[in-house]
Amino acid sequence: MNRKIINVILRDGKSLSLPNEMVYFTKELLIRNLGTDFFYDKESEIFQFLYNGKRVKLRFYKNGIMNGEINSFLGDYDYLEPINGHTVIDIGANIGDSAVYFVIKGARIVLALEPYKYSYNMLIENIRINDLKNVIPINAGYGKDGIIELEDTVSNVGTMLKEYKGGIKTPVLSLKTILEQYSNVLNGDLLLKMDCEGCEYNLLEESKEIIRQFNRIVIEYHNGYKNLKVKLEECGFNVSFTEPHIWYDETNKKNLVQGYIYAKRI
Repeated sequence: MNRKIINVILRDGKSLSLPNEMVYFTKELLIRNLGTDFFYDKESEIFQFLYNGKRVKLRFYKNGIMNGEINSFLGDYDYLEPINGHTVIDIGANIGDSAVYFVIKGARIVLALEPYKYSYNMLIENIRINDLKNVIPINAGYGKDGIIELEDTVSNVGTMLKEYKGGIKTPVLSLKTILEQYSNVLNGDLLLKMDCEGCEYNLLEESKEIIRQFNRIVIEYHNGYKNLKVKLEECGFNVSFTEPHIWYDETNKKNLVQGYIYAKRI
């Protein structure tokens, strides 16, 4: 495999051999005193580190190709705290790094939705290598209940949910349906994380009664925050947001107006 490996020397003199994408992640964990004892195995393509005293194993690569974001452990979802003892609906789980993070933070149950088969298989693998018993992987997208055909070989970092004729038939589930189908496993507060490259605007079609079942919500928005803010406030949430930044998304060939929305039920 043609993975570019960089030799890194830490301040304590320890030498690490890491894929170039992992260097930034490792540096940020060290700066924030969040992680230690880093290791990357070139054969298995598994990256390991200690976080909150627990060993995390993550496969971000498949055949040398990176597929997945690595910011779950850098504070993106701190707003959902406390997570311990509660249920997280993780929409846009990708390879499962966020699901692993939520479990380490004490989540009772994580429902991890990932529509693209390529990433879903990596999600399953990351659940397995971390021996997680309380993550329920769901091969589905979020939106109006139905079926969509999706390409099965795509590495979907930043890929929007879009039809691919002749692809794998994949369910699309609303929050209402998710909560109904998995009602028997829900425990504690309901927490919602959305990072699904545009599918977050399907929240506008959900009923107020469904949205009010959640206590805390974090959404990465991709096409502005205003309508989502109004909807959440109408549902009885205090809402804050980060100012949007505009950038051109090479994956989807369009400008994105991106940032985070944070909502807490009053």
